[in-house]
Amino acid sequence: MLVRRDIDAVPVDRELTRKTRELLRAHTTSTPLELPGAIRELGPEELTMLKQSNISDTIKMLNLRKLLNVTVEERAKYAHIIPIGERAEAVAKAYEERHIATQEALESYEKLAEQYVHAYEERQKLGLDANAFAIYLQLKQTVPEVTAQQAKVINEYFAHYSDY
Repeated sequence: MLVRRDIDAVPVDRELTRKTRELLRAHTTSTPLELPGAIRELGPEELTMLKQSNISDTIKMLNLRKLLNVTVEERAKYAHIIPIGERAEAVAKAYEERHIATQEALESYEKLAEQYVHAYEERQKLGLDANAFAIYLQLKQTVPEVTAQQAKVINEYFAHYSDY
C-alpha cells in the first residue's frame, strides 16, 4: 500500500498521455530487431565468413547448429539433406550430454556444413538424381571408393522394389 500511495501522489495528465500515445502511433514504426551480420542461409561465403569471424568457438558452434537445423527443416524434401540433419542432431545430443567438447562439436558442425554446401555441386557433377545422390553420400561414409554408377544401380533396385 505504501508504494501505491506514493505512485498515486504523482499527478498524471491523462490528456497529455493520450496525445503522446497518438503521436507515437502516427509517426513511428518498428520492425523486429536482427543481429548485425546475421547469416540467414548457409552457403560457401557464409561458411567462410563464420569460420573467419572473431567470435568465440561456442558462439560459432551454436550459430552453425542453428543454421544446420533451419536448413534441414527447409530442405528436408531432398533425401541427401536428411542424414546431415540426423548427424547434426547426434552432435547436438553428444554436446548437451557433455560427451564432446565445444571444439569437437564445432569441427563436426563445420564438416556437416561443408558437406551440405558442396553437396549440390557434387550432385550436378555426378549427374545423380536426389535419391541416388543420397545413397552415394551414405555409402561414401563407410565405403570411400564407391562410384556414382554403383549408387545408380542401388537406386534402381530401390525403385524396382519400392515396397521395401
